[in-house]
Amino acid sequence: VFTEPDKAREVLKRHSIAFTEADVLAIVLEDASTLRRACNALVAAELNIEFAYPLFIQRNGRAVLALHVEDHVTAFEVLNEHGFRLLDHEDVE
Repeated sequence: VFTEPDKAREVLKRHSIAFTEADVLAIVLEDASTLRRACNALVAAELNIEFAYPLFIQRNGRAVLALHVEDHVTAFEVLNEHGFRLLDHEDVE
């Protein structure tokens, strides 16, 4: 996750470095059960998590996890409806 994706894309292309781009959702892990509850909500909505990784940022001392799902728009709605704290691009800068 880059704070300036256009600039990062340009640098990677200029140096002929292969890369892929994917939309991710950044979810704040409020407590030990957040990931389990988020996975349950996504499974109940029949959405698959394709990959996940931790971000090197924190919000109020809480870890943040990037999730790539098959339908990020629906996943955003589902997680938002269940009260999970999701970060937008500006929050990750």
